[in-house]
Amino acid sequence: MELSRKLVLFSCRSGRPLAEKIAKILDTNLASTEIKMFSNNEFTTIIGDSVRGADTYVVQLIDDPLSDRSPADNFWELAETVDAIRRSNGFNGYVTVIMPNFFRARQHKRKDREPLSIRLVADTLGVAGANLVMTLDVHSDATHGCFSGVKFESLYFSRHLIRALYDLYPETMKNTDNLAFASVDLGGLQRAKFYAQKCGCELIAAEKFKDYSVAGNRKIEETVILGKAEGRNIIIVDDMIDTAGTVYSGVRELKETHKAGDILLVCTHPILSGSGPERLAKMYEQGWIKGLICSDTVTHDTSKFGFPMHVVTSAGLYAEAIKICHQNLSIKVLLE
Repeated sequence: MELSRKLVLFSCRSGRPLAEKIAKILDTNLASTEIKMFSNNEFTTIIGDSVRGADTYVVQLIDDPLSDRSPADNFWELAETVDAIRRSNGFNGYVTVIMPNFFRARQHKRKDREPLSIRLVADTLGVAGANLVMTLDVHSDATHGCFSGVKFESLYFSRHLIRALYDLYPETMKNTDNLAFASVDLGGLQRAKFYAQKCGCELIAAEKFKDYSVAGNRKIEETVILGKAEGRNIIIVDDMIDTAGTVYSGVRELKETHKAGDILLVCTHPILSGSGPERLAKMYEQGWIKGLICSDTVTHDTSKFGFPMHVVTSAGLYAEAIKICHQNLSIKVLLE
């Protein structure tokens, strides 16, 4: 690939597995960085290669269950790396942040005296020196409005997950008359509708209700299914699965009350924290789900999970995005 300007690809520690895949596709090497640790667990990032006049791309994963670093640790390492690159670059060139699972993505609205954390994240990246932030299937479109002076793009991973569905479950996908896509809450209905339209299937929606009379209550009291599920195979689509409480309630309602057929789970971000893995394992053991298809925006040791988990890499999508951006072409094709 012949490029008119120098391209330099960096990785923070938790982003290295994904960055190495991207580098291989682009036929380039990762630039060197060094993390210097202090006795009180503070750290600083040192850039090992020259970035003068170069366009740089920094890859970082926020949730990393395989390390002892918190999401906040990983975000701050990313911000410091961007700042180090910008100061080493003399404000020449372009700095692009690749953060597939956006930090604080679910904190996009305020209630009572809470902070607007997602705006704080956007401002921090801007102050650090980022010109463009690329994420994947961002939780809320409101994120776009949080950026001022920094470009923000949320790429869509749906076509890759749909391709995986056809590759892994061809017979299920062929029988469209007996197949429906579902969302486990109304917030994800548009996403499920997109999958249903692309695959020529019916759409089912689920709405969750919580008892807000008790302060701080997050327990789902009731799940209502909208649409015909009886006897049908169902593919539940969501942007992320974390503790899997919403998914568990939706699947239980579909299986026990509506007598649905086989159920598959599809998500972009398999955060799977807390009781998430146990809930998915329980659903698999009870025969409620066949497995999970997801991306590699969160790295897990899948051998420790008690359910089938097929991981589809996002490296190809990001490599394509880097090529397009570096050649000053339109990225619109990746936003559909």
